[in-house]
Amino acid sequence: MKTVISAMALILLPGAAWASGGHAAAAATDFASSVYGYLGLVLFIVAYSLVPLENKLHLRKSKPVLLAAGLIWILVALAYNSIGDTHTAHQAIKESLLEYAELFLFLLAAMTYINALEERNVFQSLRAFLVSRGYSLRKIFWITGSLSFMISPIMPLPAPKSRTLISVKFCSLASNVRLRSSPTFFGDVHFSRS
Repeated sequence: MKTVISAMALILLPGAAWASGGHAAAAATDFASSVYGYLGLVLFIVAYSLVPLENKLHLRKSKPVLLAAGLIWILVALAYNSIGDTHTAHQAIKESLLEYAELFLFLLAAMTYINALEERNVFQSLRAFLVSRGYSLRKIFWITGSLSFMISPIMPLPAPKSRTLISVKFCSLASNVRLRSSPTFFGDVHFSRS
């Protein structure tokens, strides 16, 4: 009985999402072909064209992008204000800020976990262990890929994105390995070939 109710809930759930309508002014307005839309597009293109020029301009990538993002949000607010709707712009900015905060807090927790593993030389000791066994780069690639695949579902992390960071770290381990015939030192960890 529970499975039937669960199946019906999953089938009917998209209908509830379709039933939720937006704000009437938001549905009726299209600012893409207005002055605000064109200005926003120009700001976006200018900001992202400055990103590859970071070294020549001695300007961090984040500065023009954040400035353009702020100016584009001002344009969004002015566009909705011009039609007399202040609620929709407020909601859009609030939702975007919430998404940014969620992403920031997730990355903060995930990178703290990665740094804790790195501080305890987990990745270096794994690298040293694999190198000391004399595996080829292909074998190391498959071993680290398999490890990240097996560890991913059982890791006590808040989100699947955190597991992806660990998987990326394991795969970068495979690409950074240097095969040597002599014993290899990695930080405090030393494995000799037997």
